[in-house]
Amino acid sequence: MENEKCTGIITQIQRCSVHDGPGIRSTVFLKGCNLRCIWCHNPETYSGKIELQHFAAKCTLCGRCVDACPEHAREIDGGGIIYKNELCSHCFTCERNCLNSALQVCGKEYTVDELCGILVRDKKYYDKSGGGVTFSGGEPLLQHEYVFECARRLQEEGVSSAVETASNVPESVIRESVKHFSHFMCDIKAIDPTLHKSLTGVTNERILDNIRLLASLGTNILVRIPVAMGLNGTDENIAATARFMKENGLEQIELLKLHDLSEHKYNSLGLPITHPSGTEPTDSDIERFYTIIKDILGERMTRGFKK
Repeated sequence: MENEKCTGIITQIQRCSVHDGPGIRSTVFLKGCNLRCIWCHNPETYSGKIELQHFAAKCTLCGRCVDACPEHAREIDGGGIIYKNELCSHCFTCERNCLNSALQVCGKEYTVDELCGILVRDKKYYDKSGGGVTFSGGEPLLQHEYVFECARRLQEEGVSSAVETASNVPESVIRESVKHFSHFMCDIKAIDPTLHKSLTGVTNERILDNIRLLASLGTNILVRIPVAMGLNGTDENIAATARFMKENGLEQIELLKLHDLSEHKYNSLGLPITHPSGTEPTDSDIERFYTIIKDILGERMTRGFKK
């Protein structure tokens, strides 16, 4: 694969992260996801394409975007901006003429050389802390050819890579991924397939099979559960997840407290808000769930990756 022809669509490169794997890391958020979790706080990663976000609270109705649009896809009407998606050619001239950051392009195309050139700048921090690069999303393995090539290139530079994945990809992609990543962070949203589908839009058979496969291949897996109270945040689901982990020799777990602070993102993309209110767990909720997990896994359970 030629590096200059292999590109990926990325929403953000977060340097000096300490939450997405061991040590100091750079986390690369890729666009595109084949789940639709009702609590998702990154809806800008749903689509795999570069798109435009409109943050109405920042808009002063100056009309510069309207005048600049070559396709006449924008107009001021009724005290707001009307966006005619069917006319838009996605040239983003409107965004370049917005003075208030009310319009923002979400997503940027990077070649392997461009991205790795940025990531290796922090190699001294990775080396001193035992860190590296984490590919996240969205679902990074939907752009697996690009991600694998980046990980291969980073490995040549002495930088290790990890991946955060929902594992809802073909088995062949999972098998190939083992060659490229030192650590896997695998989300398990729910064990019951019917519940999983109600929360994410898909059932979980392929996801659980892929995690079983990774476990059988001896990979370093951290199970992550994004906890939403009353949905997957129940004693029954947490216990069922712990039993699945025990059956597959998995001992590393991290519970993530979900929040509902993403309303402005949904509005900026014209998407319906799906996050139900009142689902954010408390610290005591999280501690109770960790106790349930430890009762099943025993003393070998660790919160996060083992040091």
